[in-house]
Amino acid sequence: MNIEILENKAICKFNLRGMCRFGNRCWNRHEKITEVKEVEKIEPKPIEEESAYALSLTKPKNVPLREFFGPSTSSAEEAIQLIKISESEEKVCGICFDTILKKINKSEKTFGILPNCNHCFCFACIRKWR
Repeated sequence: MNIEILENKAICKFNLRGMCRFGNRCWNRHEKITEVKEVEKIEPKPIEEESAYALSLTKPKNVPLREFFGPSTSSAEEAIQLIKISESEEKVCGICFDTILKKINKSEKTFGILPNCNHCFCFACIRKWR
């Protein structure tokens, strides 16, 4: 068989497992695992290429990177605090129906979530309600 044609054929995955039912009549190449060339191995792309490609798919073209990724943080604790704040921004009190973090008084901006419940309540409303 022509060597050039043989090189263009894929390696038979059934033969690699030792159970190709076609044997020598198989359309694919039959090689031992040790004969597989280094060229045929899949190498991962450098992380810079992967990141640039992924970013090009997700990032809007007119948005600067700083706005797209948000503010940088110097520590894990600071990052966790920012996540907690962003998740709490739109929480609404189940009693007064106000957005808790948009209240004027700083003392009214604290809220609680009761055990086994996912509703938020202002501390002031809970005290009045009881």
